[in-house]
Amino acid sequence: MTKKPIDSSSVSHRKVLLRFAVLTILLLAAVGIFLGRISLEKTVTMLVLPCGLIWYLMTAAVAVSLSSADRACRFWTVTAWLLYMITGTGFLPSYLARGLEAPFTVTSPLDQQPLDVVVVLGGGGQVSVNPRIQGNSSGDRILLAAQLYHSGLTQKFICTGKQISEIYPNDLSPGEISRSLLVSLGVPKENIEVLEGRNTSEEMLALKKYFDQRQMRAGLVTSAWHLPRALSLAKRQNLEFVPLPADFIGGRMTGMSATQLLHTCIPQAENFLAVARMTKEHLGMLVGR
Repeated sequence: MTKKPIDSSSVSHRKVLLRFAVLTILLLAAVGIFLGRISLEKTVTMLVLPCGLIWYLMTAAVAVSLSSADRACRFWTVTAWLLYMITGTGFLPSYLARGLEAPFTVTSPLDQQPLDVVVVLGGGGQVSVNPRIQGNSSGDRILLAAQLYHSGLTQKFICTGKQISEIYPNDLSPGEISRSLLVSLGVPKENIEVLEGRNTSEEMLALKKYFDQRQMRAGLVTSAWHLPRALSLAKRQNLEFVPLPADFIGGRMTGMSATQLLHTCIPQAENFLAVARMTKEHLGMLVGR
């Protein structure tokens, strides 16, 4: 019988994967020794979650492709890995968010002078499956509004937002959701008005009509990363608001512990979401919407 020839490339790839596995074990051991058991447990958890696991497998694929003679394979594998790393680690979303949030990092909403009314842009809540109305990832907008009321800085609110019936035909409007959450946090229902608007542009048009008949000192509550676009759209309608930033995303990139820095380098789902949000804001400002 003739022996089947051994594929030298497959042997080479197996050796690369074996070295990659050994290196992984050594690095995890170093994390446990130098950073402690809790840091090791959290790191391993991040690596077995979908985003971390995909990143780990992609990194292994890059290691294998670099030993391949196929240039196209190397190029596309490394390119895909770099794009995943850039958008999934904590550096890019923090950089993009801090660029938008920078004007408001020294703004303390609870240290403002009293306001006649505070506008709360929709988007801070949602209807859950049970079906309870609950805060979402931008729920700090609602929390800040309630803090303003209980601090005595305002007694009146305008909650904005209209549900897009073509997409969410059976849900409450964002404005109604915000009002419901504020009422549950102790704000009297009669102190809250709701204005429609399917997006920020339409919300500002509705607010223009509202304030055309009134002279009021008004504040605007929305996510800090959304404030630049919201204020720009307000200015187009000759509206002036005291900015009241909530829901900051950009964290500090200095003074991090070794564990925090390590975890920042591992792609996570919230980083992809943050990049998508920041990209949407920049696109919105670019087209003036």
